[in-house]
Amino acid sequence: MVSIDSWSVKVCYLEMLFNEQVLSHGTGFLLRMENPAVSRGSMLITNWHNVTGRHRETNNCLDEKNAAVPNALRVYFRTAPFKLYDVAPYTVRLYSEDGEPQWLEHKDEDAKVDVVAIPCQLPDGLQITCLNDDLGDGTVMRGFYIGTGSEVFIIGFPFKLKFQPLPIWKRASVASEPLLAEVHRPPCFYVDTASRPGMSGSLVIQVANSGIYINSDGDTVVAERGAAQIVGVYSGRINVKEDLQLGIVWPWSVVENILQQPRVPKNPHI
Repeated sequence: MVSIDSWSVKVCYLEMLFNEQVLSHGTGFLLRMENPAVSRGSMLITNWHNVTGRHRETNNCLDEKNAAVPNALRVYFRTAPFKLYDVAPYTVRLYSEDGEPQWLEHKDEDAKVDVVAIPCQLPDGLQITCLNDDLGDGTVMRGFYIGTGSEVFIIGFPFKLKFQPLPIWKRASVASEPLLAEVHRPPCFYVDTASRPGMSGSLVIQVANSGIYINSDGDTVVAERGAAQIVGVYSGRINVKEDLQLGIVWPWSVVENILQQPRVPKNPHI
């Protein structure tokens, strides 16, 4: 029997579109909302620059040649856990008919947070896998210690690369103090990794497949099963031209803030 890691089936491949023209590629993942009134509803988590087509710091258009910006995303949902080729494309519109953005942002506009949450109504008849779904693989969520030098994995689609057609896991090490992200502006930290285009919006996790890890109190824990911790959302490298191989991670608290205190943005192109 082939064993597939449950994290691999929880990450989605994205195409950024202007109408039907593909502008760029990226990564995202779904969170199933717990409100019974929207039982089929979910939030697609990805980067701000993926949905706007603009650099988060400078607001410059990422498409320097044509100045094209996306008005939709094509999300490739895996329709059933652990069925490799059961993938269905689904189009998510980024603007209303009146040109209003359909995504939610961090409450602090000046913080330039490069993460958004997009409300999605799941199509009927699809068994879509979300990040917070329990796939019964025995993995338990734990409070890992995370500090400079800690190993994390970035799960996404560099250069559109897939493997049967699952995402690629890129290893990284934490390169700045992650706990200071709460007081840093913007609220992020850096990782040392050789990432590539297409990984924007990737899920970042810590894993201990053996079940042995150091918890947030500094104690060594031996669990009966594998353990994991969601770290945050990856958004690309800094100083790309200098090739520092330093990437940006937005901690999970940023996502929680967007979901708990969302800000409806203005059209970034007006």
